[in-house]
Amino acid sequence: MHETSLIQFTLDAVERRAKELGICHVSDIRLVIGELRGAVPEQMEIAFHLLTSADQARGLFSGARLDIEYRPVLLRCRACGHPFPSTLEAYAKAVCPRCESASHEILSGDELLIDSFCGE
Repeated sequence: MHETSLIQFTLDAVERRAKELGICHVSDIRLVIGELRGAVPEQMEIAFHLLTSADQARGLFSGARLDIEYRPVLLRCRACGHPFPSTLEAYAKAVCPRCESASHEILSGDELLIDSFCGE
């Protein structure tokens, strides 16, 4: 389950930054994850709960909440500029519904970032 390693990476990164800022307790973490990343939000939430429960001794993430913004795939045709939605399954063979070109760029759906965290 790669969701566990993604959450562990997130917690490590937040912990490093929290220490730099003198934050002793993190209450909320907000992630942005695109559909193309193949991460399942429900599994990420389970991994977050398990990993932050293991943190109870340190207390940095005690009671912390995880907020995930899941972004669907949105493409833009390179031929005509028309934006259009896609899915993870259809992405590789996506064609523009307006001009039928198979050349496109990703507008959203490939994100994987820590948007913010709150603490004191």
